[in-house]
This record gives sequence, C-alpha cells and structure tokens, in this order.
Amino acid sequence: MIRVARCRRSASLRITRVNRYAAQLVNQQVHQVLGRQSQEVFHYTTPSGAPLCQTACPAHQAMASDKPGYVMEARLRVAGDRDIPVAILTAAIHNDAGEVVGVVETCRDISERKEVDELRDSIISHVSHELRTPLSHIKGFASSLLQSDVEWDNETRLDFIRTIDKEADRLSRLVSDL
Repeated sequence: MIRVARCRRSASLRITRVNRYAAQLVNQQVHQVLGRQSQEVFHYTTPSGAPLCQTACPAHQAMASDKPGYVMEARLRVAGDRDIPVAILTAAIHNDAGEVVGVVETCRDISERKEVDELRDSIISHVSHELRTPLSHIKGFASSLLQSDVEWDNETRLDFIRTIDKEADRLSRLVSDL
C-alpha cells in the first residue's frame, strides 16, 4: 500500500509525507520525494497510456468531490520502467473551517486481481465454447427429427437419437467437471 499526502498550498500539490514503500516503488528515497510535485514522482497513466493528471487528476477529483473519498483505477510506472495496475483512493483533508488543506492518496497494486480477472474471463470463454458444441449438436439433430416435412427412416432416426444421447452425455460430463 502506498500513502501519499499532498499539500494544497496553491495548486502545486507537493508531497509533504510519503511512506518508504511508496518511494521504493518508484526507485526513490523518502527524502528525494518530499517537496516534489506528486505527478513528477508518481507517473500514473490511463489504460491507453495518457498521463492521468492531464485527464482526471486523482487529487483534483478528491478536492472537487463532496464525497469522503474518490476511487479510480490507473497504471503506475514503477522502478524498472514497467507499469503496474493500481487502484487509487484519494480523500481531501479539511481544516476546521471546512477548507481543503491537503489530499491523502492511497495507491494499491492490483496486479494479482487483474490476473485473476483475466484468468476468469478466459475460463468462462473456454467453458462457454465447450458447452456450445454439444448443445448445437443436440439442437440440430432434435430439430431435424421434429421436421414435419421430412420422413426419416428408422436407421437415420436411431443414428440421430444416438448422437443426441452421446452429446447429452458429453454435456453432462462437462457440467460435472465444472
């Protein structure tokens, strides 16, 4: 988890506090990060690769929102010039007069969740394809048998029924395997 506090003295959004892990993630020491503008240090991008602070800056979104926190997903450039998917939660800090005096940002690596989501989508796609095959055979042969304008001989009807039975067993095995 990354915690970044940004001070809103003017619109500079300079970092006033940062935890060690956040600094290490971007290959910096804590003292190297303090006082710098957040977007200089934490290079967030949209899924298309555009700098996030040019389109929907999390700090500005939190300051403008009347909700207690603002959440978004983005990518973060980390040490080794690679991007990781992150969930960013930002919340405005108010003084006693209700004025915004800063923003707290928590950034969490969601790489594992994204991998699980991709795996789930892949499995669902594969399973739906595997289920469609026997279903289409069953439907096709059953529809053929039900056609009133065609006379099927007993051998053909038995062949169709055997195929329907075989595909129903195949479908049953697939469902059991799930």
